[in-house]
Amino acid sequence: MGFTSGELIAQRYRVVALIGEGTFGAVYRAERLIDGLHVALKVMQDQHAGRVEQRARFERESRLLVELAHPNTVRTLDFGYTESDLPYIALELLHGRTLRDELHDRGALGTRSALYIARQVLLALEAAGRIGIVHRDIKPANIFLLGIDDTVKVLDFGLAKDGRASNAQALTATGQMLGTPHYMAPEQIRAEPVDGRVDIYALGVVLSEICSGRKLVSATSEIEIYMVHVAEAAHELPPSMREGPLGAIVARAVQKDAANRYPTATAMLADIDQVLRSVGRSASTELGVSGTVVVDASQFFEAAPADASEPVSLSEQRVAPSPSWSLRNSQLAPERSDALHPFMHAVPFAAGTPSGGAPRPRQFRAVVWLALVVFAIATSVAAGLYLLR
Repeated sequence: MGFTSGELIAQRYRVVALIGEGTFGAVYRAERLIDGLHVALKVMQDQHAGRVEQRARFERESRLLVELAHPNTVRTLDFGYTESDLPYIALELLHGRTLRDELHDRGALGTRSALYIARQVLLALEAAGRIGIVHRDIKPANIFLLGIDDTVKVLDFGLAKDGRASNAQALTATGQMLGTPHYMAPEQIRAEPVDGRVDIYALGVVLSEICSGRKLVSATSEIEIYMVHVAEAAHELPPSMREGPLGAIVARAVQKDAANRYPTATAMLADIDQVLRSVGRSASTELGVSGTVVVDASQFFEAAPADASEPVSLSEQRVAPSPSWSLRNSQLAPERSDALHPFMHAVPFAAGTPSGGAPRPRQFRAVVWLALVVFAIATSVAAGLYLLR
């Protein structure tokens, strides 16, 4: 039994609408009563609340998200329990769409788009790795493209492994296989102990898909997919991928033997940054189709230093509609996005604002501060002159 519009949850949130439902939880758009902020409220479904393992997994995801505070992960605002003792997580309400939807609608997105997305995903994985967290389910559906500030966020840490947990605390039983077949590393499929290299493998598979528009493993049945992943033969990358600047990076990331992959997200990030610098030197800003502007890779690289981005406030009342990602040939185009993600809400974007027509938020803040300083100086001078009279 779910919650209806207008119903209060924990005397803190008023339900606005149901966003979507997953296997174990439902997500609602809700209003925080104290300040009117709209949030994505993920509540465990009551039919699963009595299952100790699923409840513990839900509660663990909440704690991990609170601890993993990073601009490229979903910001957790609150965690608690409903009046009927169902655990809930209040998350920032994201505006945009998933990479899965973007790939479905547009096909191959291009090398520069792959680089931009990879860099931000790796920053999230790097932060997770510092506190011993392995995501275990990196895939296009769990990579969210915001329609503001070019930000990419990693979603859904429900299957995450906390490497700091003791055997007694671990929620994954020996021999239990977790993940999404098309993106699972061989050791995941064999239900062996895993570390951050399974996320490296999955991201490599995702990057191949971004550049080619097709899944790296073309088999359709789960058994066939598993067999391709665990086979000794190396993955055959698409020709466009092998010959492009990302070819060597992806080839190393999707090595079947974990020992031959990048050891950490930081190591892979270093190679991504090197390619980004190279692309930035050779790329130029040019006019794309429909009057859109192709983003200069060097501009993006300078604009997104590790751990320097500010969290984006995503209240529906406080964020003006803005252009959405248009990732074909790395274009930032004003488009509409009405897709729903099971855990987030995508709202329509207003069209007609050129990507280069308005100052970026940081530039705008700098102009405002400069104006305030000039005003303060002028006021002081005027006051001094008045006193001298």
